[in-house]
Amino acid sequence: MKKKTLTMGQISVLEIMDIPGDLRVRGWEHNEVQAKTSGDILELIAKDEKISLKCDDDLILSLPKNAKLKIANIADDASFRNVGQVEIDNIGGDLSLRYATSLTLKSVGDDASIRNVAGAVSIDQIGDDLYLRDVEGNINASVGDDAILYISPQKDTQHKITAGDDILLRLPDNADVRLDLNAGDELNIDCPNTEKSDGKQRRKLDLGLATAKITLSAGGDLRVTSASEPWADAASFDIPLPFLDADFPKLADDFAEKISRKMDTFPDEIFDEISTHLDDFPDRFAERISRKLDSKYREADKKMRKAEKKAQEAEKKMRQAEQKQKRENFAPENWGKKGKSTPVSNDERLLILKMLEEKKISAEDASKLLAALEA
Repeated sequence: MKKKTLTMGQISVLEIMDIPGDLRVRGWEHNEVQAKTSGDILELIAKDEKISLKCDDDLILSLPKNAKLKIANIADDASFRNVGQVEIDNIGGDLSLRYATSLTLKSVGDDASIRNVAGAVSIDQIGDDLYLRDVEGNINASVGDDAILYISPQKDTQHKITAGDDILLRLPDNADVRLDLNAGDELNIDCPNTEKSDGKQRRKLDLGLATAKITLSAGGDLRVTSASEPWADAASFDIPLPFLDADFPKLADDFAEKISRKMDTFPDEIFDEISTHLDDFPDRFAERISRKLDSKYREADKKMRKAEKKAQEAEKKMRQAEQKQKRENFAPENWGKKGKSTPVSNDERLLILKMLEEKKISAEDASKLLAALEA
């Protein structure tokens, strides 16, 4: 593996034209850029108030947290942790970004997972799904498939998201926002003191003081809710991390191996805590844990999107069953008649029991859902 380090000094911009493989970036407290690659070419050149980097394979990059990163093309996946301004033309695979100043991106080929951005997020095109949470600035994004959004609108911010399929937006109970909603299929709103909009496809409404604006357009279903999920209320952990001296690389490797084997059981809060302290550890430890962190973040985000999607589908089935029963009850040919009972399939029953076990629905809701499906 090739490795190079260059002091940034007063330079605040790092430019990369092309990365032929994956990219992993983390911000640190040192005033220098450190680059590693498994390829044959690695160049770091300081010129004209910027640093240029060239490589021919996967790249692992550490740079000051306040540095600006400009990249033309990343062939495969990209991961960013604790970074400043990020500007990218194209990412061929997945994007995972946590803790950044801002993000400007023209296109990402697959999924995008974005969390904890202090400023604005602008993405011209996402090929597949978007998972977005805790962005304080303006948001502008176009999504090919589904979008799952956790937004706490700040005063005077504007957010515009379009999706080819479904959109789920979760808002805090006390959100001050003006909503402009457009759904290709069903529009469902579940917020305090707000009339639900089952079956409608377009609606504008104000919540609170309406000091922010959110415009959403979904090709499929669109759901807006302030209901929290169990995973959204997890407590924060303040975990002191062990000190490892760089003079003991074998100890660092052994400890990293033990930690990485146990990381599948750690809550997200511990991952966030570890990621902010990686530069305190020896290189081999930090690299191994960083790879594991990236894998865990991608896995967690995919599970989150899958769970949200299943919940949406189950709720839609329940609404459709209830609407069907109402139509049949009011049909003239059925006046005074009892409907024939249709047995619930094992798959449907298991899905309802799983939702009940995971506390996505109450026992009363489960009973109503079974009754609606049997109608």
